[in-house]
Amino acid sequence: MTDTDDETVTINAAPQLTLTKTAGAIVDTDTPANGAGDVGDTISYTFAVQNTGNVTLTNVNVTDPLLPNLACTAVTLAPGESQNLTCTAGNVYTLTQ
Repeated sequence: MTDTDDETVTINAAPQLTLTKTAGAIVDTDTPANGAGDVGDTISYTFAVQNTGNVTLTNVNVTDPLLPNLACTAVTLAPGESQNLTCTAGNVYTLTQ
């Protein structure tokens, strides 16, 4: 005797993303350098994204209102996958008063 049983379980899609923005060292543009972050000095940023949801995310990109010219390479992330984005422009912020 053979007994079979099939059951379909629907899992709701729950896309979710975690972004980590990390500031690099302040570039002191003063002459002579004063060791402080002040007007005109710059900070570069790196961005890491992680898919914390349960579906694959495609064309993941980052925008930042303080970095309007930010240009990062879009990526595809499987659930649980993380990646550092490659930013080719606009990831440097100049300090203002």
